[in-house]
Amino acid sequence: MLAKGIKRVFTSRNLRALRPHIRDYLDGAGSKSGLANFYLGASKLTRYILGGETAETITKLLVQAEDNFRNAKKVQGFAPPEKNGLT
Repeated sequence: MLAKGIKRVFTSRNLRALRPHIRDYLDGAGSKSGLANFYLGASKLTRYILGGETAETITKLLVQAEDNFRNAKKVQGFAPPEKNGLT
């Protein structure tokens, strides 16, 4: 479920669409919360880097991305995915 949502969002380049997919996954206590938080952070950081958002949103995106990466790191045994593969 998580991998399918991530692939769909990143191939469509609609990064905003990732949040509801991952939120649903995390709210359902998905077993790969580290991976879910990692991709949520990656999508926010990508939006931050690419711009196109309001100044207020830009600042929030960076802070939220950092929080998501920290949450991913807290999950015991989590390692970021290698290159293009989803684990």
